[in-house]
Amino acid sequence: MVTNLIFILKTAIKFLARSWRATFVLAFMIFISVATLIFLSALATGTNDAMIRNSVGLYSGNIQRMNLPDSLRPEALEIKGVKHVLVRKACPGILKKDDHIETILLTGIDSEKEKKATGLYKKTIKGKYLSGKEKEIYIGQILAKKLDLDIDSRLYFQKGLESVPVEFTVSGIFKTGIGGFDDEIAFCNLKDLPEEVLVWNAAIFLEEGKKPQAIIAEYEKITNSRGEFLAWYDLMPDLKQLTDLNQVCMDILTVIVFAIVAVGVACAFVIFILKNLREYGILKTMGLSPGLMAFFIMAKVTILNLFAALSGVVAGALLCWWLSGSGIDISQMTSHNKYFVISGIIYPRLTAGSLLAPPILAFVLSSAAALWPMMIVLRSNVAKILRNR
Repeated sequence: MVTNLIFILKTAIKFLARSWRATFVLAFMIFISVATLIFLSALATGTNDAMIRNSVGLYSGNIQRMNLPDSLRPEALEIKGVKHVLVRKACPGILKKDDHIETILLTGIDSEKEKKATGLYKKTIKGKYLSGKEKEIYIGQILAKKLDLDIDSRLYFQKGLESVPVEFTVSGIFKTGIGGFDDEIAFCNLKDLPEEVLVWNAAIFLEEGKKPQAIIAEYEKITNSRGEFLAWYDLMPDLKQLTDLNQVCMDILTVIVFAIVAVGVACAFVIFILKNLREYGILKTMGLSPGLMAFFIMAKVTILNLFAALSGVVAGALLCWWLSGSGIDISQMTSHNKYFVISGIIYPRLTAGSLLAPPILAFVLSSAAALWPMMIVLRSNVAKILRNR
């Protein structure tokens, strides 16, 4: 039996070598499909990464928690896997300049730590980010237009109509293009908040690759609370749905491409078998059983697939590695997209799924496609083949 299998494998390789033109076309079709879809899968993953990175990196962070007591120090949340824990204190009130009045949420921040962790300072269109030295306010473009503000303009903040107005100077104006952010929130340094706020909000930024679920579980143990720490996908369900849809579209595309490739493989093998039907008839007369004949055809498909798919995996992985350093800049096409508000650069990222799914699917569908030419051979009458050829 082993001798028969070795003979069949050698014969299959000789058949493929003899029809090298057809073999090359089939192998190239599988190779280019695998390499392209590995790259596209990595690009889809990189696009999702970029949207998440831009969305959480602008201001919100990977995890948020509101209304933490002052008795809980930020250092208690700086556990393994956490890169930054930012303290923010919110004070609702009104901003006034001459006859212009707007209600806002004045947020006290540590400007130095915020600059290290967030990308909001990159959205400055006039002036500069908070320096931490003067009583400054950092304000959105829409709010600045409503109040007729410019750089170095002076305005007053009041928590209530009976509160004492506190004067601020505009240090910078930012524009994110996100509604509810550019027109409702302004920032100052923590020390410049007009009234003491006894609770604080935490924005938590995680190290690359860390999952929010595990960190949240640790925080719930520390604070003895459940359901109050919110991950980015709880705060931005639209983004979560968008990334999931991107992955579904990529999966559908992969199946469609390899279904087409499988049809091509089947058609090419049918032509190949009809052209060499006499040789198959001779193999039958030599005593090859239907099972061994089926194995012979599957051996050719398997050898072709392994060579082409593995070559495609290497090519696709090398292409992803080459582009993962510099990335692909699509800034010109995302200037009005809130999910690319900081950077329009996509870094393709390979995952186990994006690396293994294309070659496995190519092998499975191409093997299934070989059933058609296999049935042609198995149902052919040997005497008729040898008489007519």
